[in-house]
Amino acid sequence: MRLRVMILEDDHNRINQFKSILELQIQDVSYHLTAESFIEQLDQETRVDLMLLDHDLGERVYVDTRDPNTGSEVVRHILTNRDDEKFKTTKIIVHSFNNVAAKYMVDVLARVKFDVLYVPGIWKKEVFRAYIDMGA
Repeated sequence: MRLRVMILEDDHNRINQFKSILELQIQDVSYHLTAESFIEQLDQETRVDLMLLDHDLGERVYVDTRDPNTGSEVVRHILTNRDDEKFKTTKIIVHSFNNVAAKYMVDVLARVKFDVLYVPGIWKKEVFRAYIDMGA
């Protein structure tokens, strides 16, 4: 079975890094530059196996968690819909370098029992292999 992966990231260099890590193992990956785009697609999905969430978007850094174009907005949306079947087996990796916001995202998701991991600047295939079964 192909894994369904959604990635929230606005830095094109990081997107290219993710593509090089993921395309060998996973074929069903979508990339989103904004929280709004991510949420729109998320609402259409019936299953999401893995989400990779950045926090600071729009080439901004150390953005407040209350800002609507951030990973925190995606987390708020997930929490509002947390009982949806699509999230039953979802794993989440927060990869933002904004430690304060990333910690907020991880803490909120973990509190309601999401399978969440914080790995700032995730590039290594080993992290994916250790965290999810990517198949061969």
